[in-house]
Amino acid sequence: RVVEFAREGIYTGRKIERVPEGILRRYFRKIEGKDAYQVRSDIRDKIQFSVENLFEARHAGMHCIFCRNVMIYFNREDQEKLVNRFHEMLKGGGYLFIGHAESLQMLNTPFLTKPTPEGVLYQKSG
Repeated sequence: RVVEFAREGIYTGRKIERVPEGILRRYFRKIEGKDAYQVRSDIRDKIQFSVENLFEARHAGMHCIFCRNVMIYFNREDQEKLVNRFHEMLKGGGYLFIGHAESLQMLNTPFLTKPTPEGVLYQKSG
């Protein structure tokens, strides 16, 4: 159900209040009669959503991976395995997004750390 919700790409009120107007105009369409926006279909068609065993996923060439609030449930060894799997799946220059309560700081990982005002981004070199 969560994946279907994400596929629809619909964001309402509070979810979009901080999105700059230019971004809304460029990447979203206003849903008529509602306080909601939907990610444009040509963009949604380029996004792959899936439910899988994260340790067995074999996708390659990904631009970004969102894995939020998942790693906190794994021990350190499994976290490192998972992060290294994500590193293999990403294209050079690709990004890994994790939850605010998660960090790669204590893990042996090849990701570059990119601090931002909103948190930390992790990037594959190249």
